[in-house]
Amino acid sequence: MNSLLHQKRECFSLKIRRNEIEKIFKEKRIPQLSKEMMLDLINNNDQESINRLTDATAGSKEQTLDLIQIGGIQFFYELLQSKEKTNAIIGLGNLCSEKSVQEEVLELKIIEYMIDEVHRYKNLEDLSLRLWFLSVLAKFKSDSQGEESNIIEREKLFNIFWMYQKKYPDVLKIQQECFHGFYALTKVTFIQNELMELCCNNLNKGIDNIILKIMYYLINDYVKFVQILHKSQFIQFCAKYLQISCRQKYTLRILYYYAQYYVETILQNKDIIHQIIIIQNSQMHQKQIILLHYAMLFKCQSSQFMDIIKEFEIIHNLKILLENFQYEQQTLCLLALLKQTNKELIKDLIPDLERVYQNKKENEKTLRKLQLILD
Repeated sequence: MNSLLHQKRECFSLKIRRNEIEKIFKEKRIPQLSKEMMLDLINNNDQESINRLTDATAGSKEQTLDLIQIGGIQFFYELLQSKEKTNAIIGLGNLCSEKSVQEEVLELKIIEYMIDEVHRYKNLEDLSLRLWFLSVLAKFKSDSQGEESNIIEREKLFNIFWMYQKKYPDVLKIQQECFHGFYALTKVTFIQNELMELCCNNLNKGIDNIILKIMYYLINDYVKFVQILHKSQFIQFCAKYLQISCRQKYTLRILYYYAQYYVETILQNKDIIHQIIIIQNSQMHQKQIILLHYAMLFKCQSSQFMDIIKEFEIIHNLKILLENFQYEQQTLCLLALLKQTNKELIKDLIPDLERVYQNKKENEKTLRKLQLILD
């Protein structure tokens, strides 16, 4: 039963990704309208004109900016009060993807309007659309209304997403839009603990892409966040996440902070180790890989140090990185840790380091660090 449910959720995730790809192709298929044509459509304001303008908001960036310049925000804002509410929400949501509209959106108090309007949905599809629009609006923050008002507004938005996420736990489209809303609020510090718990409690439910993205921006060396993560099923699903290319960057960064407190748990999971090595050998996400190597070596027991170096082929990976000297600062930090522990560990890298030293004569800061490692 659980396996079947998991398959359904994974299929839904794939469908979401396909929809995102289809949206890109749709943008390319939408006929380009000139400013003059769109202005005529605004003035006509009939059903066909409204439909064409709504489609135009999903067109190219140039077309979107043109529509904004000729009053697109005001046009769709006025439609919010009419029977064309759905077109208004779609049009405004697409136009609000441009940061340049923030001042106009805040001046029209569209966020305040939607905070009330979201609850007047007719069906789940309508609710999903309204939550999507709110998640787009959630990124806007007024500098003029004062910090206290901003906090109150952020809290209202969070509570809306939280309420519908709890109300419709099995409606994956609602879950997706709620977590997109949470993602827009990741910088709001007073909700971060609760948001971390929400993410950890909703893993493996078909929306892991957005959840991992939220956790990627939330996670740091704050011990409480890592403890919340440790109590969840993250490690259980980690190897699976590392197999999926669009999740690798986020998962590796989360593992970097996790390793600072629970390195033993990572080392006991052979599937995770295997997937990390596969990514490492592909030369993808090397910055995150180096940081993870450093965290594991820095935090592990002394008896595990050499085992980590061998199991993760760290010296071999450094040799490859030194060919083009990628990610200088991270590479130098890892080299310094190895030398500090036992300078014999880097003896096979000396020729590569000397070559890099000769090529970096104009960079005094890097030269000093290289010199300390070579001495």
